[in-house]
Amino acid sequence: PSRGLLVGGSVGLLLALAAVFLARDVLPYRRPTVVNKRQGDTFWEVAGRNGIRSKVVRVPATFPPRAYDLGHILAGLGVPDIRGTFGTFTFYTTETIPDQVDENTEMGGKIIQVSFLNDESDSYVFGPRNQLFDSPPEIQPAVHFRVDRAADPPAVTVSTQGQTETIPLGGWSRWFTLEFRFSSLVSLYGIARFHLVSVEPFGLYMSSINLDPRQPPVPVSQPPSFSRELAKRFGVYKTLGWSMDTWALNEMRIDEKTFLEDVYSTEGKFAEIMHGLLDDGDYRLYVHVFELTDRVAHVFWRYLDPEHPAYDPVTAPQYKDAVLDAYRFMDREVGQALQRMGPDDVLLVLSDHGFHTWHKSVNYNTWLVKNGYMVLKDDRADSQKKLEDLFGRGQFWPNVDWKRTKAYALGLGDVYLNVKGREAQGIVEPGAEYDRIRDRLQADLEAWVDPETGDHPVRRAHKREEIYNGFDPDLIPDLLLGNNPKYRVSWQTSLGGIPPQLMQVNNRKWSGDHCSLDAEITKGIFFSNRRYVVDRPTVMDFFPTVMRFFGIPLPEGLDGRALREAS
Repeated sequence: PSRGLLVGGSVGLLLALAAVFLARDVLPYRRPTVVNKRQGDTFWEVAGRNGIRSKVVRVPATFPPRAYDLGHILAGLGVPDIRGTFGTFTFYTTETIPDQVDENTEMGGKIIQVSFLNDESDSYVFGPRNQLFDSPPEIQPAVHFRVDRAADPPAVTVSTQGQTETIPLGGWSRWFTLEFRFSSLVSLYGIARFHLVSVEPFGLYMSSINLDPRQPPVPVSQPPSFSRELAKRFGVYKTLGWSMDTWALNEMRIDEKTFLEDVYSTEGKFAEIMHGLLDDGDYRLYVHVFELTDRVAHVFWRYLDPEHPAYDPVTAPQYKDAVLDAYRFMDREVGQALQRMGPDDVLLVLSDHGFHTWHKSVNYNTWLVKNGYMVLKDDRADSQKKLEDLFGRGQFWPNVDWKRTKAYALGLGDVYLNVKGREAQGIVEPGAEYDRIRDRLQADLEAWVDPETGDHPVRRAHKREEIYNGFDPDLIPDLLLGNNPKYRVSWQTSLGGIPPQLMQVNNRKWSGDHCSLDAEITKGIFFSNRRYVVDRPTVMDFFPTVMRFFGIPLPEGLDGRALREAS
């Protein structure tokens, strides 16, 4: 009996070990989590706790969406694509990629070189990074292309995962549903579509791979079923927070016509969703964010400014009204909303910023080096940073001597002091030394003059306590820089780069901006179907104004005030 027990135990142990090893191949041993660090309550959450039913569609900073009383929410800006980025497009081309360039563009696109044999080519799709298993590092399903040059117009047939579609030159495919299989038991699903840019040389654009709203790997709505219900009712739609591909246009992989086709297809779908949800009437509060005017203004502002470095007199007659047309579209949508409202309903329409032209990019880290606030280990040129470095967890500032560096810049005009006890290699003592260095840095930045124009690139360098009543001192920048018109923080500064020049001419299609422009001169719009006594309203007044409509007591600590209706 003892021997039988020993044999049985050995066999059981072997089976258990085999199960463990098999499980390692099919079940993930780690699971990535998504955290929203936004703090505080939203006005729809406060309304829900007070019995007000609501629907909220595509508001920024709501991913992952938080469940709340009596509400449905579809997350907006912040929802990533399948790779965990804000939008990675892919461009398949027969053109040669230079040796000094890899497949990554500055703003996150992927360039894949393909070759054809008898008009057939096999390639792959850039899928998600593998954060579930040790290998492979990325999931890259196969895709097949067949070019028909004799067709009128020429076309390409795209085949992948049992789906096939022929796309004419200049045309768009339907949505492809893509499965990214990590193991026999674990898959993620995304949606993407293709656009045939050219046949000779071959150029095929694939959109960012959106999380499939019918089966997202993490919820993009609350309740989670809401995104599926919308897709079933209205058809598949983009879930990506930055849903319009400004990056591919800026990288000159698609043209203006293609961009606008995608823009109006995207916003047309969200307008359809808004119409349907408004018609339902099963709510007292409805919130909907449209991106259209912002994204179009970013890349078409050059046509409103003949002095812009990227102004093109040849294409100007065709696109000079692109920004105006975007506002006309939204004006019609305001009308659609009004038609669906009752006589006592209230409509509030607002934006959180305005726009300026952008002629020069400001390299703040370079300025910090040249003015002694940042010290480099040597004079080695800093390589161009790319969005892939950020999302791929690349190394930042490898040439910075942190033991002698007092400040660094990152993001959209954010400057941090290298504070001892906060930064890993901080040298600035909190207290008097911190105040002295920050005061001098603030004054130096505001005194900076562009020698070519005599203008000040920095209008104001705001101390954080001048903007925030309460903040996390380990998170909020020590200075927030507000530019004057024609200047904006460079993309390289946003990514932690240190180019050799203090400023660079912006001759790119992304020609208008607001991101680092001083808020005092970059005001948004506000209008309503009610008349108000208005004295310099701000976006912070929106929360208490909504609360007043519903008779809800205002939470403590609000910065805004409820707007008063005119008698």
